Amino acid sequence: MAKISVSFLCLILLFLAPLASPPARAQDWDAVELQARELATGVWMLSGAGGNHLLLDTPDGPLLVDSDYREVSEKLLHLVQELTGRAPGRVILTHWHFDHVGGNAALRQAGARIIAHRNVRRRMAAGAHLAVIDHTEPPAGPEELPRLTFDSELTLHPGDETVAVFHVPAAHTGGDAMVFLEKANVLHTGDVVFFCGYPFIDINDGGTIDGVIAGVDRALGLCDRNTRVIPGHGPLTDRDGLQQYRDMLADFREAVATARDGGMTLEQLLDSDVTAQVDARWDGKMFPSAAFKELVFRSLP
Repeated sequence: MAKISVSFLCLILLFLAPLASPPARAQDWDAVELQARELATGVWMLSGAGGNHLLLDTPDGPLLVDSDYREVSEKLLHLVQELTGRAPGRVILTHWHFDHVGGNAALRQAGARIIAHRNVRRRMAAGAHLAVIDHTEPPAGPEELPRLTFDSELTLHPGDETVAVFHVPAAHTGGDAMVFLEKANVLHTGDVVFFCGYPFIDINDGGTIDGVIAGVDRALGLCDRNTRVIPGHGPLTDRDGLQQYRDMLADFREAVATARDGGMTLEQLLDSDVTAQVDARWDGKMFPSAAFKELVFRSLP
């Protein structure tokens, strides 16, 4: 099975490049091959065309985190069946963006039950405009919507594993969730953690920099030195990598907030180098620091 490089994954993220025309995108999907990395017995990290997945094989059927783009749903389904011998029985969504929910209908048709925070269903049912790529996502059809939703936490007990699913308020979006396998000691953070340069904060859906930092703090509280952390995008990491990410976010927030509180306008901020020290330590090529400055500025209380 061919390996997808991190750079390829980052290049096709919907928030970091304009949408191509359908014919061009169709050719890209044909070339995509998905990668599986086994983290423990019956536990894998899958690298998709959209975000990363967590796959857990259970007596009740495979449990999958996120459903990727619609265009690769058949490849994702085939990979899950190849690894476990069965189609997914449950799919937990980390948020509503279409690179994480596009395969819902195909996976449901294969027998999966779709689970998400209630705000994910609300946003998918209503549709939304993603200003950062000037894309309007239409309301989802009934076959795409989660059938089981939760408010703050949900705990599943498949076999001898405990799966803790918890809401992270006002972070990457207004409906983020993280998924923690207690026995396997594996955490999937969704796009609250984003290792392809600066992250995206969907401020139009209630996302905030403070919520992202708080979400990372909660994740850190679950981790020990042996925890494997699957970010929404980018390579597998651990507690140290998560801490470095948290420090970057906090430093960036402090620089922007200090400039704003000192009277700097957004326009002046975008022309400034107030985040230069953080930029030097973090790859801002995929989502430029100037764009992240604006998102942080607008999301500050």
